[in-house]
Amino acid sequence: MRRLMETILLAVILGMLFAIPASWAQSGSEINDLKARIEALEKKKEGDSRPQGAGSWTDKIKLGLHLRVRNEGRFNYDRDSDIGDKDDFTLLRARLSADANPSEKVRALIQLQASRVFGDSCLGAQPPSSCLTSSSYSPFNPGNLALGVIADDEDITVHQAFVDLKFLDDFTARLGRQEMLFGDERLVGALGWSNRTRAFDGFSLIHETEAHRAQAFFHVIEYRPPSFTGGALDNDSFFTGFYNTLKEVGKGMDYYFLAFLDGDGAVPTAQDENLFIYTLGLRTKDMPKEGFGYDFEGAFQAGENDAVKIYAFAAHVAGGYGLGGDLAPYVTLEYNVASGEDGIGNDNAFKNLFPTNHCKYGCIDFMTWSNTHNFRGGISIVPVEALTVALDYRLFLSQEKTGKLGILTATNAGNTPVADRFYGQELDVVLNYAFDKYAKLHGGYSLFLPGDMFPATNDDSVHFVYAQVQVDVQ
Repeated sequence: MRRLMETILLAVILGMLFAIPASWAQSGSEINDLKARIEALEKKKEGDSRPQGAGSWTDKIKLGLHLRVRNEGRFNYDRDSDIGDKDDFTLLRARLSADANPSEKVRALIQLQASRVFGDSCLGAQPPSSCLTSSSYSPFNPGNLALGVIADDEDITVHQAFVDLKFLDDFTARLGRQEMLFGDERLVGALGWSNRTRAFDGFSLIHETEAHRAQAFFHVIEYRPPSFTGGALDNDSFFTGFYNTLKEVGKGMDYYFLAFLDGDGAVPTAQDENLFIYTLGLRTKDMPKEGFGYDFEGAFQAGENDAVKIYAFAAHVAGGYGLGGDLAPYVTLEYNVASGEDGIGNDNAFKNLFPTNHCKYGCIDFMTWSNTHNFRGGISIVPVEALTVALDYRLFLSQEKTGKLGILTATNAGNTPVADRFYGQELDVVLNYAFDKYAKLHGGYSLFLPGDMFPATNDDSVHFVYAQVQVDVQ
């Protein structure tokens, strides 16, 4: 508990010390009063003769609707030559939100989410293969057991529910269940591609001005009831830290400190049975549609894993150039690297934490930001208005021959070295079409060719195809 409190205190102090001076130097009572007057005038409807403050309370609530349907076809994901290695299913995600702003200082948001697989009517049959033969099966009952994608299907839940309290003009305290999206979501994101997505339970302190944004946070990842029969009491897991953005440094610069603290409650033996991961990082990005662009993010990790020291790093570097014109071609070169387990006693594998990885290291999502060398070359064009077509090629190598690599870990697990670092190649074709301001169409095809790391019995190509429609109304 002492380690936890020290980490929380350090995160809040460091985050706020960097944030407060930069903003207070630019703000004052006169400027804030002027901003408030301008905002009030902008919000007042032209020709509205009602006295200030009049109107129904329903005018202060904004309703939102989100609906997404996606069909996925996965072929030969086990990479062998057997016939019938395919899975085809349709995912549905629906959200209904109410965002209330009864005053300038108070905001409350609640967002309900339903996610399921088309045709899924099991009531908890295990394993999934027993669904159609289970006595609990009924085609007329709702269910939440997904065939092939169990972790993505959860039926109905509260996705977000939080209260914002604004004070001292630029500070906001947010308490409740909330999404967190930092930077390009390489380490902390909402996992939007997943049918279930991600939200955190906890508290955030947000400080924002025109030149600076700072967020210090504390979230409970997993609460484990204490054992009163001799087990440790400090056995919960937490995620805390800060993420700050300097908006006027170049085209924006982010710096952050993230701490994952997990005490698993086991009775200590020769090791302390804990996992503490501390991540320091820096990010900057400017990718305009025309001309040269750049993108960089680097992070270093330290800590301990069951008394084994953690030393790890990761970096993302990309450069792009947009030619403009009718087709608006854009060319991108990218390199991602992350340390892996070297097998000499320390824990050197970079921990990807809570990312949104989809299409960052291949759209088939076999790779993560850990134990990797990832090279990408891509080009995108706009053949017709509102349609973007992108073609990417990726080459995957492992940083180390030991330790885990991607989600196909059976070939590179533990400390048994693999014979070759060549993980594979991937070709991605992605299409995005803005049907109108409310509806977006998205689709793609991915081909993965396993490398020499895989044995001859498991090196057949993998195919992934998908089509999605999404509607957002607010």
